Amino acid sequence: MSTSNDAWLTPAGGWHLVFAVIGLLTVAMAFPLSSPAHQIAAIFLLIVLGTWYAATGAEVVGAEPSRLGVVYLAGAVPLTLLILWFSPAGVLVLFVLYPHMWVMLPTRWAVASTVTTVCAVGAVLVIREGFTPGVVLLVAGISAVCLLLGLGLGAWITRIIRQSTERAATLVELEATRAELAEVSHDAGVLAERERLAREIHDTLAQGFTSMVMMLQALEPEIDRDREAAQRRRALLEEVARGNLAEARSLVALLTPTHLESAPLAEAVERLVVQVGRELGISATMRLHGEPQQLTTNHEVVLLRGTQEALANVRKHSGASSVVVELGYEGDRVTLEVRDDGKGFDGTERDGFGLAGMRARVAQVGGTMQLAAPSSGGVSLLVDLPTGGVA
Repeated sequence: MSTSNDAWLTPAGGWHLVFAVIGLLTVAMAFPLSSPAHQIAAIFLLIVLGTWYAATGAEVVGAEPSRLGVVYLAGAVPLTLLILWFSPAGVLVLFVLYPHMWVMLPTRWAVASTVTTVCAVGAVLVIREGFTPGVVLLVAGISAVCLLLGLGLGAWITRIIRQSTERAATLVELEATRAELAEVSHDAGVLAERERLAREIHDTLAQGFTSMVMMLQALEPEIDRDREAAQRRRALLEEVARGNLAEARSLVALLTPTHLESAPLAEAVERLVVQVGRELGISATMRLHGEPQQLTTNHEVVLLRGTQEALANVRKHSGASSVVVELGYEGDRVTLEVRDDGKGFDGTERDGFGLAGMRARVAQVGGTMQLAAPSSGGVSLLVDLPTGGVA
């Protein structure tokens, strides 16, 4: 896991803007504080520093400490000292240089670099202004204040980075835990469903088949010995077989939507649309495009469940006044689109359990699902599936 601070280091654009603003201020201040020759030299060095930053520092200011950061600072510090030599306005560059040290270097190196740079700046000022007791005393006082400010700023930056790193680590752990819990929950659900179906089959079909086998074994000797008893046993056997057939159909009904048992997909979808329109008192329209094709049961179930999920969200969340459902057949593709004119969403919401399950169903049959908030308002759910061949 990366130890970088997302909240502090990632927005490199902010660092670039700060560097540009400091550079422009330095240029502006160089004119009233320096002679023309020194102004030209200071501006030229600022251009060189900006180029050096673009070539090296800009690559690492938003990332982990690296050798490239050391290379950048190894060039930036001498250039800053030269700018300061030609113009006092160069002191402004230190406001961006010190923070660069603390975000590009490990803490020990940042402390050493800050102390060394403060001392070097003091030396440049003393040499530039003249080696007199008054100048030395003034520069020493300024340097002490700059050192305290630089170290204080560094300590603050370090604390922010550490706190953000800890938060990032916590978020990673939470995401991992949530993924593990989701997997455990899914496995538990699958296991529970298997156990439920196993119990249903054992208590119905398995017992029925066992009874049929036993009656068949008893029927054979009765055929020659007692035809009347054999007829009664045959009738009983038929009754058990019909009961087993009914139980089998009941189990299948648990896995196949009842809407599809008595109507084609388009009619089943239209029923759902009409129903939601009546329930909510809104305009609900179903449109069919293309020539309906016979799909596999899995494909029909996915499309019907997609309609149900989208309309359920219209009921619960959208506050829509109208909803349109379009079922389209084109070539080897079939699409389902559900649009409403409700309040929509801002793009930050994550899929709930229903939509996540819907995505999984769509993926299982090789399709795609898109959820969007059109500029016109509302929400649009689009499911695109291959026809899957004839059922």
